Amino acid sequence: PAVGENDRRGFEWYYWWRASHFEVSSIDQVGTPFMRLLVAPNQKLIAVHSWPGRLEIRNVDSLELIAYETIGINFGLRMAFSADSELVATTGTGQTKVKLWNTNEATLKSTEDVIAASSIARPHPISAIAFSTTESRFAIADKSGQITFWNPQTGDAIDGSLNCRLPITAMAFSPDGAQLAALHSSSKQDSRILIYDLAEGRLIKTLRGRQRHITCIAWSRSASRNVLATGSPEGVCLWNGETFDDLNTMATVGPVSALAVTPDGSRLAADMAVRHAVQIWETDSSDVVTIIRGHDRPVVGSGFLDQGAEYVSCGSEGVLSKWDLDQAQPFEIIASAFEAG
Repeated sequence: PAVGENDRRGFEWYYWWRASHFEVSSIDQVGTPFMRLLVAPNQKLIAVHSWPGRLEIRNVDSLELIAYETIGINFGLRMAFSADSELVATTGTGQTKVKLWNTNEATLKSTEDVIAASSIARPHPISAIAFSTTESRFAIADKSGQITFWNPQTGDAIDGSLNCRLPITAMAFSPDGAQLAALHSSSKQDSRILIYDLAEGRLIKTLRGRQRHITCIAWSRSASRNVLATGSPEGVCLWNGETFDDLNTMATVGPVSALAVTPDGSRLAADMAVRHAVQIWETDSSDVVTIIRGHDRPVVGSGFLDQGAEYVSCGSEGVLSKWDLDQAQPFEIIASAFEAG
């Protein structure tokens, strides 16, 4: 279907579509739902939250399971990777504690352990988490509107907390780690992006743009192509990450549930969970690269691989796929599985 048209294809169409497209290799196991996926900055690891409440660390090349740990079922689980990809942070809806897990393959004893490095507790339920892109700094936002900063290695607090006075639902650091974008998104469609200068600890810009209800944000890691992206039911908006000028708004085939940017900022992807699809653009031209429609159920996580040439996505039906973006065809598929420990 074209942009704006209803997708009338069902399970049968997607089943035979995947069956008729060539795959380099595949791993078929007993399927169980995925609930969240996140690609590490080094693009060598992925973290997956799978049923019934496991944190899985997988190798990007083979999608093989490296390690896992039972963390409990939480459909609102938030995950974040450190800049060096050696830590992954997790917290769930209503929880007041963040757990930090060591993902360094050299320290893992077996495929049955993800070693907990430390945990950080807060007095109020946690609403957003983010790692700095350049230094050992970890940000936690709670429902009181307070953002605090921590050393993720030690769990010690770092001076310079921010009082946003509004609940924060997502955060992203600038490429140089000097600024923080904090998303406030309410049910009354009163959304705004608060940009903070972390050295001075003050609000320097408030972005509203053309989107009434912003659902997610992503900031590129490249200083040479510094773009900030915001997603909403209406589409995706691109902002200049230095001047914060509104660059462009791109239409999508459905409401945006998550965003991903290549490390160099050249490509942007939007998950559209209810459409079971991922839409990908070139950020410079805003041209659509492709629309991935290979999942039977909502897309619950995705990210770029190989500097933007490949893509990985997972659906709640329990399928994790790697894609060649030149052809938008899956060349490796794995079904999720729960292996009793």
